[in-house]
Amino acid sequence: MNQVAKRSTIYFDPAIHQALRFKAAATNRSVSALVNQAVREALREDQEDLSAFEERASEPTLSFEEVLKILKGDDSHDDPEVGISSSSLRKQGSTTSDFHLRSNDDQRG
Repeated sequence: MNQVAKRSTIYFDPAIHQALRFKAAATNRSVSALVNQAVREALREDQEDLSAFEERASEPTLSFEEVLKILKGDDSHDDPEVGISSSSLRKQGSTTSDFHLRSNDDQRG
């Protein structure tokens, strides 16, 4: 299905326009082809995000505070209906402070 391209006027920041022109020359493609590809990829990502949201719509929702309590090991907030327990969200024998210390040590080492 070969459709005639539609014409549109787009205003780019000068630096973006220059980068597009350089890339177009380096890749033997037109600025239009580069912009079409970028827009197509952005729309595809949006569609993937929307599909993921739809797939997960029936999953239980936890507030940020609930997740923090679970990660801190406060087992009184385990909810069998949600299907998430403190043990399932934290590593065995670890606390959130242990995790942060390990992360900081990993970055230094």
